[in-house]
Amino acid sequence: MAKRIAVKVTRRQRRRAAYHEAGHAVICRARGCALRRMTIVPEGDTIGYTVAGTRGRGRRADRKRVAIALGGVVAETMAFGRLSDDDIDGARTDLANAHRLFRRLGFKKRPAMKRECDRLCFRICDELEARWPAVEAIASELLEREHFSGKEARRIIREALAA
Repeated sequence: MAKRIAVKVTRRQRRRAAYHEAGHAVICRARGCALRRMTIVPEGDTIGYTVAGTRGRGRRADRKRVAIALGGVVAETMAFGRLSDDDIDGARTDLANAHRLFRRLGFKKRPAMKRECDRLCFRICDELEARWPAVEAIASELLEREHFSGKEARRIIREALAA
């Protein structure tokens, strides 16, 4: 079991984390991946996390994984204009994971990797913008309940997009 954070988490940090995790969840579902659970209950060195299941190996699965990793970063940036300075929401970890996955996908040189990352972030931004009601609904629900199952998250996304 992960260790709880000893510092007090501010309301602002919780709100950022909720949007961040909502971005992961919405991109996860947009990519057809399984969503297991999500929380903004502080554990370890982060406020929250989203557990997503991407099946398979290879380039296609890695592309889904990098999109999901960047989904939280992009959603947080869209909602607040920039990333948090304190990184308690895990944005830097997500960016490091995306970097590792880009290298695995064959983007070894920095300029090529940056171009691909920028291209993907713009695409994710468009996807999140089209699904922003779902991001808002997930974030709101996380702030109210703090955690829920993937099944509940899928229901919230489906209902928000149907409205």
